[in-house]
Amino acid sequence: MRALTLTALFFATGCSSKSADTDAGAWWDSTSGTSGEADDEDDEDDEDDEDDEDDEDDEAGRFFWGEVSDDFSAVGYFSSDGSSLLCDEEYAAITVEAVSDCDACSTAYALVLGAREVYEELDTGCSDSPYGDLSNTTFRVGEGSGVLYIDRGSGWSAIGDSTVEVEGSSFFFGVGGADDEDA
Repeated sequence: MRALTLTALFFATGCSSKSADTDAGAWWDSTSGTSGEADDEDDEDDEDDEDDEDDEDDEAGRFFWGEVSDDFSAVGYFSSDGSSLLCDEEYAAITVEAVSDCDACSTAYALVLGAREVYEELDTGCSDSPYGDLSNTTFRVGEGSGVLYIDRGSGWSAIGDSTVEVEGSSFFFGVGGADDEDA
């Protein structure tokens, strides 16, 4: 399930219909989305998940993601150089609390994150995560009008090149995507 969610968010980020033009200079602002759309035929073929995971390694990029739902809440990061998965890490939420101090948000949460779980790291591939080590910290994230907002202690900021999806009581987000040749 986690790999399927990550794959869907990774491809959806390149096709985002809403994007905030803030946070200039952040690594995700130097990326460009994919030019194609996600392949809906994969849902029908039900190929094994290993083939889908291999597809993640085919395109260079860095991707920060999150999920808040009744069953599971976490944030994570993965990156690839195009031939190898450099990093795949996750921080499961210990507690999740709805917050109301984000004026631009229609949905916002404070996630108290647990220990970092690294699924794969090649050399120091996880060291370029945009938020560093999030173990045992509070991560505040929200959504308003299709724009992602994050508060890391200095106020809420809109995040550019992001994808946000709200489905009932579930909230998913992704930041980043495929790297430019120059990045």
